[in-house]
Amino acid sequence: NLLMDGARGSRIVVTTRSIKVAEIIGTTSLYDLKGLPEEKALSLFVKMAFKNGKALENKALVALGKQIVGKGNGVPLAIRTIGSLLYGKISEIEWQSFLENELSKLAQQENKILSTLNLSYDHLPSHLKQCFAYCRLFPKDHRINVDKLIKLWAAQGFIKLIDQRQCVDDVGREYFMQLLWRLFFQNVEKDDLGNIKSCKMHDLMHELAILVAGTES
Repeated sequence: NLLMDGARGSRIVVTTRSIKVAEIIGTTSLYDLKGLPEEKALSLFVKMAFKNGKALENKALVALGKQIVGKGNGVPLAIRTIGSLLYGKISEIEWQSFLENELSKLAQQENKILSTLNLSYDHLPSHLKQCFAYCRLFPKDHRINVDKLIKLWAAQGFIKLIDQRQCVDDVGREYFMQLLWRLFFQNVEKDDLGNIKSCKMHDLMHELAILVAGTES
């Protein structure tokens, strides 16, 4: 019934990460979307990893960046996540260590994309890990009310105040902004004053929340 209002000549586009789903639907034209080409993947990585999106005049870092980008499988979310982890780090030793000690483990994982995103989770402080894992309770593609989310975090005891002058709502919003900056949330909507009132989670981030919640428990 939902499709009856479509005008003559309308088309339906279904997106899925499962080839089986596409086959079950019986689409007449299946298009296998590839990852970003190397040049665009590197450009996206540079925007996330370097201040103001500009690569440093360091050929060694650029060379390491190309190797690191190759681990992102051309998936924009994975590339953005990796880039944000390296933001502000300008030491070749740090980048080399990240490539050898963390990204090298991904080759052994069956789901490389989730494993890549899991690196970002591993770098979170414990209080933010709790807040992120809690978001598994929301349905996929659910628009999350940020004020309500902060109140739920507070009710669970996740928000820790350093001194009595702090406000729970302010600290909770700081937690949210830290997770947003690290790309755990996306598609924000703002009110007339420019304050973020709602957001969504990428499907892959939602799957990661379910995964890490199961691991923690």
